[in-house]
Amino acid sequence: MTPLHLPFSGEILHSCDGLLLIHDDWDIKHVLNPITKQSTAVAPFTCSIWNSLSFSLAYAHSTGLYKVVCTLCDENNTYRCMILTMGKEEEWRAVDIRLLSETAQKAFRHTPVRAREFVFWIDLYSGYFLRLDVDSETVTKFSCCKDGAIRLRESYHELGGSLYCCSTAGLPDLGWTFWVLKDTDGGEWVKLYTVDLQGLLDYCSSMFQAKSFKIERLVSVKSDEVVILRAYAQGESPELGQLVAYNLRTREILQTYKLEPCRIWLTHVNSLVFF
Repeated sequence: MTPLHLPFSGEILHSCDGLLLIHDDWDIKHVLNPITKQSTAVAPFTCSIWNSLSFSLAYAHSTGLYKVVCTLCDENNTYRCMILTMGKEEEWRAVDIRLLSETAQKAFRHTPVRAREFVFWIDLYSGYFLRLDVDSETVTKFSCCKDGAIRLRESYHELGGSLYCCSTAGLPDLGWTFWVLKDTDGGEWVKLYTVDLQGLLDYCSSMFQAKSFKIERLVSVKSDEVVILRAYAQGESPELGQLVAYNLRTREILQTYKLEPCRIWLTHVNSLVFF
C-alpha cells in the first residue's frame, strides 16, 4: 500500500484510467496524472450555474480522448448535462436531454458511477438509472435491478469495467448477491455471484476478537472477481480496521492491509490508493 503525494491540495472529484479529476483550493479543476505529476486545467464554465451537482471523467474510445462531464441545475431550476473534451475544446457543450422527462432528469442529482465509456446516475426512488454514452454523447433511461434487497445507491459500483449492484442479506445470515448490467444497450441485469461470507465472518471474528463488526465494500480491482473490503469492530473507528482483498468467485481472502487515516479510497488503474 503506497500513498500518492499530489502536487497541490484539493478535492478529488473522479478518476479514470489512473487520471484524477481534482478541484483545487483556488477553485480551478485539473485532470492530473498522479504518477508523472503532469496536469491540465479544465476550461471554466461560461454558462450560468445555480447549483453544480457532480463531475466525472471518462474515456471516449472512438477518439482516444478524455471527456469531463458535469451535471448541474441552472438558474431556471432546469437540469443540464454538460461535456468538455480535454485537449480539444475550450468551451463546454450541452448534451441533448430533451427526450428525458423532468422526473427522469432528477437522476442527475446523484453522484455518478463510471464503467468503461459510460457514466451512470442511479435513482432508486424512481427505480431507474440514466446512462451517458461518452462516445455518442447520448443519454438513455433504463430500469434499476429488480432485487428488492437493494435499497441504497451506494450498492451500485464499477466491477471489472461493468456496472454492478450488490444486495445484502445482512447479519447474522451474512451474504451478498452481485448483479451485473450485462447488456448496456438493453438494460439486462444478470446474477453474477451469490456469496456466502461465512468464511470472512469467521476471519473477522478471529481478527478483532469480537462477534460484532462491520464490513464495507470500497472498490474493485483488476477484474470482476476481486473487491476491496473494509472490516472493523463494531463501535470502533474504521481507521482501526483492516483492508481485505477478497475473491468473490473462489471466496478466498487474498491479502490484508492495515488501514491508513484517509478520507477517499479509489482505484488507480489496477492498484488501490488512498488520499
